[in-house]
Amino acid sequence: MIFVLLALFVASAVSLDLNREGCGSLLKGATFSATSGNAGFPSLCNKPWIPKSLDNDQKLTVDLGEAASISRVLFAGDPTKPDTTNQIKLFYSNDGNTWDCISNGSPSPCRPFYSNRPPPVKGSDVNEVDLPTVIKARYFRFQPLEPSPKYRDGSSSLRVDLIGCRE
Repeated sequence: MIFVLLALFVASAVSLDLNREGCGSLLKGATFSATSGNAGFPSLCNKPWIPKSLDNDQKLTVDLGEAASISRVLFAGDPTKPDTTNQIKLFYSNDGNTWDCISNGSPSPCRPFYSNRPPPVKGSDVNEVDLPTVIKARYFRFQPLEPSPKYRDGSSSLRVDLIGCRE
């Protein structure tokens, strides 16, 4: 009987759902950098990061200052634009140099995450991505993919949030 109770306790601890426990946004104290343009502080309630280069290799990096466990990512575009980012790739790192792609749960190792709405996605729409596994890292990188910035200036703008728990 004690073994069964202990096994149930361990099983529930291993499958802890950070979304339900709701530790919250981890952006307080975070810093941002970008491959082009002024990264600023593009949280959901602030101005977006708008890449200056019109190519598909633009990235926004969040440095949390210390490793944290992330289970959900939120992203949105420029709220003044009618058609903004609806597809992103997500990466994580513990040292800021070596990056791993976060899979969307498909068999392929690095597949994009899509918006919660069909395109065109208004910049004011906030998209929620529940990660297939909890990721523990210090750095997180967002790469906007669609719509292609080659075709519309400002279409790859981003505002972001990381939801999880600090250790």
